[in-house]
Amino acid sequence: MQAKIIIFFGLVALSQAGAPWQAQPAAWKPAPEEPANYEFNYNVNDPSTGDVKFQQEHAQNGAIKGVYKLNDADGFLRIVEYTADDVNGFKANVRPKIIIFFGLVALSQAGAPWQAQPAAWKPAPEEPANYEFNYNVNEPSTGDVKFQQENAQNGVIKGVYKLNDADGFLRIVEYPADDVNGFKANVRRIKAFSFRTFNISFQLNLYKTTSQKNTMQAKIIIFFGLVALSQAGAPWQAQPAAWKPAPEEPANYEFNYNVNEPSTGDVKFQQEHADNGAIKGVYKLNDADGFLRIVEYTADDVNGFKANVRREPLQKAGWEAKPAAPWAPKPAAGWA
Repeated sequence: MQAKIIIFFGLVALSQAGAPWQAQPAAWKPAPEEPANYEFNYNVNDPSTGDVKFQQEHAQNGAIKGVYKLNDADGFLRIVEYTADDVNGFKANVRPKIIIFFGLVALSQAGAPWQAQPAAWKPAPEEPANYEFNYNVNEPSTGDVKFQQENAQNGVIKGVYKLNDADGFLRIVEYPADDVNGFKANVRRIKAFSFRTFNISFQLNLYKTTSQKNTMQAKIIIFFGLVALSQAGAPWQAQPAAWKPAPEEPANYEFNYNVNEPSTGDVKFQQEHADNGAIKGVYKLNDADGFLRIVEYTADDVNGFKANVRREPLQKAGWEAKPAAPWAPKPAAGWA
């Protein structure tokens, strides 16, 4: 029987294809690590940039607890307390915002080692600039005659500017501006005068008696004194009226053109002339529906632009797209 058992196991061994089989240990698995225990905190306080913040966190057997704080841009302190573990996940409690009072935080920080931090840095408001300027332009050759004066004191601006309008009047604009009332302007217009007017008025007095001259001179002085007072104290001199170019005579002209391009269907004609501002003309063209459009028109400063439009069949009108002697339209009624 023993011999049979030996032969059986020998045959089994041969069936393993000769592989040198050895018993192997089970697949290796690393031993589970214990959760890390740690604690850290940091504190940043840089008023020059407004970067003020704090965080503290510690872990014990896989349970994490922490708190962080920072100054929001709206002047409030944000406090977030949080926990995290494998069972409940991450949870955060955001506490109501606390006003940062004079850069100090009240003792409501839940015992965290938070030091009173200055509020988020904000640049100090700039004082309003105080200034004063004025300029005076007097160029009669171009009609550029103007003046401006302005001053600012503690954010309140006052000014005046003057210029000669094209209709011969002097425009005076006095304006204040501030943060409360905004910009307001008071506009006045008075008749501009020149030194020539003054000289003529003065020379007329030479023919009057002494008493009359004295009275008249007093009136002139009072008149110009009142005008000077109306200038709001600005160093304004009476300037000639704004320069205007002499009106040009209307141009007289005459032109015509004739286009005849059968390959593209571009067939048209126009003739026009102007005489002392009165314009007369006519143009013709082939419409897409096979008709000839004829437009006779006049234009002047009194009656404006007027047009008489007619349409005729091309065959009836005798208008063909082929070269011909220069076309001379028959004048319409009233055509001279």
